[in-house]
Amino acid sequence: MQPEPLQAPEKREPEEPLDHALGRNRGGLTTEIYIVCDANGVPLRFMLSPGLPSDIAHAQPLLDQVRILGKQERPRKRGRWLLADKGYDAEHLRYYCDRYRMQSVIPLRAMPRKPRPGWLAPTL
Repeated sequence: MQPEPLQAPEKREPEEPLDHALGRNRGGLTTEIYIVCDANGVPLRFMLSPGLPSDIAHAQPLLDQVRILGKQERPRKRGRWLLADKGYDAEHLRYYCDRYRMQSVIPLRAMPRKPRPGWLAPTL
């Protein structure tokens, strides 16, 4: 009977609690900051998340938390415009904007994930 070879214990990073918003990357610890601002650049709401998930995953929950104060009227829940970069180019976010009558200003990706009707891919 031969003795079993010794194996080193698996190296495991300690799990970070979700409320710390720290993600691990090749470069180290990362955090993403998402901010919703008004037309003057005044922050209305912000959210922190680990640096690994995509930006689009946090767009709708963050927009749902916004309250825009008016002069004497009740606070509005939605803005009139949504300006975002190409990372937020997704059909479900555009439908969200249409549903709440928000004008979305989001540049299209050069190579969309799904072909859009009436849109021709650039030829090289």
